[in-house]
Amino acid sequence: MNRVFFRRFAGVVFAFMAIFSVTPWLWAVELEGKYLVEGRDPKGSSRYQGQVVVVKESDTYVVVWKIQNQVLYGTGVLQNNVFAVTYLNYGPSGAPGLAVYETSPEGTLTGKFTMLGAKDVGIEAWIPIGP
Repeated sequence: MNRVFFRRFAGVVFAFMAIFSVTPWLWAVELEGKYLVEGRDPKGSSRYQGQVVVVKESDTYVVVWKIQNQVLYGTGVLQNNVFAVTYLNYGPSGAPGLAVYETSPEGTLTGKFTMLGAKDVGIEAWIPIGP
């Protein structure tokens, strides 16, 4: 009887450990704040830097990018450790876009973005710089 109990208990413990060791969204994600953004455009031809500000608004987030002389505005949602943002580019293209980031326990975000009708994706990394 003790052997059967031990096997079941051990199975539950190992399953619990497996779930918690491979499920990154279990950390508390706090996105609100300022970030340094570093990225590469969808063609991979140029790199850029700027700042991103994220403000929580009920169940969504307001996201504002300031990159060189360009400002982009977006709305984001967080699901587990994935942050998805739709944004509008007020620059020459004027196209709406989509960005998807993975959060880390350290507070950084890394992801990809594209614009409506595009066939390529760019990449970005956000590094927290303050509240």
